[in-house]
Amino acid sequence: MTDDRIYRELGEISAKLTALDKKLDDNLGGVAKRLDDHEQRLRHVEKVSLRNGFIAGGIVSVGIAFIKQKLGF
Repeated sequence: MTDDRIYRELGEISAKLTALDKKLDDNLGGVAKRLDDHEQRLRHVEKVSLRNGFIAGGIVSVGIAFIKQKLGF
């Protein structure tokens, strides 16, 4: 192999690696954005679940206190 051919092939490999690196960076950026979106939705679901749990717990405890009072406990 001549030196020119080696340098040309090394240049092609370098260009392919650069393109692959750019493509990988673009894909990782998209994945990170989707992950952030999922995290925001999950955080919203957790807040709603927490609120619903507090409300349901309050209703049940008031109901039990009312029943205990009516039964004389």
